[in-house]
Amino acid sequence: MKKYEATKCGYAHYLTENFKNITPFLKQSNKLPISENNRRLHTYITGGTGSGKSEAIKSLIWHYLTRDKRTGLILLSPNGEICEQVAKFWLNLENNRLVYIEPNLDGYFPCLNPFDVPNKENLTDIEAEKYAEAFRSIFEELLKGEFTAQMNTLLMAVLPVLFKYPNASIYDLIDFLEPQNDDKSINEQVFKYVQFAKENLNNKGILDFLNTQFLYDNSYNRTKSSIHTRLRYLFNSSIMQAIFVGKSTLDIEQAIEQKKLIIFNFPKGKMPIEYRILGLFVVGTIKIISFRRDGKKFFTPCHLFIDEFQNFITPSLQEILEESRKYKLYLTLAQQQAGARMGKELFESILGNTAIKLTGVNGVDTLKKLADETGDSVQNLQENLSIGRFALWQKAKIGDVQKPPMIITMPQNTLDNSQSMSNEQWESLKTAQIEAYYRKMGETTTEAPKTPQNPQKTQNLSVLDEFNDYYG
Repeated sequence: MKKYEATKCGYAHYLTENFKNITPFLKQSNKLPISENNRRLHTYITGGTGSGKSEAIKSLIWHYLTRDKRTGLILLSPNGEICEQVAKFWLNLENNRLVYIEPNLDGYFPCLNPFDVPNKENLTDIEAEKYAEAFRSIFEELLKGEFTAQMNTLLMAVLPVLFKYPNASIYDLIDFLEPQNDDKSINEQVFKYVQFAKENLNNKGILDFLNTQFLYDNSYNRTKSSIHTRLRYLFNSSIMQAIFVGKSTLDIEQAIEQKKLIIFNFPKGKMPIEYRILGLFVVGTIKIISFRRDGKKFFTPCHLFIDEFQNFITPSLQEILEESRKYKLYLTLAQQQAGARMGKELFESILGNTAIKLTGVNGVDTLKKLADETGDSVQNLQENLSIGRFALWQKAKIGDVQKPPMIITMPQNTLDNSQSMSNEQWESLKTAQIEAYYRKMGETTTEAPKTPQNPQKTQNLSVLDEFNDYYG
């Protein structure tokens, strides 16, 4: 009995988990004692394979689709299964909230050009430099292990130019960084960008650098060659060219304001190199959107769910953790092994900046890290965690005594495909999504993204949300 909280909710947990036959006679379903105030201070979920980690994410998203509908929702995952299951929620047939992004969906591609920024023609130097810094961190991650001070200097000089340059893409960056020819002559297309900078930038430091060292310094020429070669390799695939060239088919900022459910399905198995790069650019774009809210009074809150988030780590992620709450961007970070593939500073930032920690079945190393952080014991976790059962720790309010974690059973209302639309409905909905947010490979887009018309809903299922009053 000690593992159950001494409340009505805890007693309900005890009854439903130990006396299965009594559940139908209870007046209300099993609830989760999760505070939305704490959800807005970020959430960290860990759970090994088969722990129910993905189902926990689905339950949280379902809550925001059925009860607390005030927020935009974004799911980013390298796991195609969870993305498809959330996209197929039958609610998406009628709520007009779904934006489903998956490269090569029935032969169609979205365009997510990071250089296609709002109000480009009136962008100030300062604004262009802010964009440049956000995306510079992505290139730092992509060039990890070989990123140098000279690379940083080069990128911070050329990126602001391209954020102002009309119809720019990642391939303009590659052209801009074309090294000198063997005869020391400068490629004409490089001069084209330098000339544009002279006419459209006022930053004297950038202009002086572009007219001197950038063009004529041999050491910078070698650095350009290194970056140029690496970027050619990373962005040379047909998938990358289909996604990164042209006018974006999705306005992420507008979709958030419209409280859309945006799903970025970047399956690792289908695109082992591209999935990570795409995810990094999505995170960088969302960071810019949230930080651009500074000074605004009214904007829509957004819950960002990142599954296996260690695949998409840049300095931007740590900045979002530490700064974005005031801009109403709230993270739910999920991974199998605690602290996997990240530095000590970032892991400590995650532990220190998440007010909810859900710990699922896992190995001893992960359980020990979370037990030490939450005041639990490895033995208690090993004895009480099972598939779908998590240890829930919530940060106490200022002045309150910090409570130890409690064992909870996640709702099963979205288990597997229990809330799924039919295959025929999904095919029809995909067609609407493709018409609104996709194009054929090689096509260029000049129009603003359309709003999809959802197919007619033909099933009538009651909305079940087991969070109820305990999560509001």
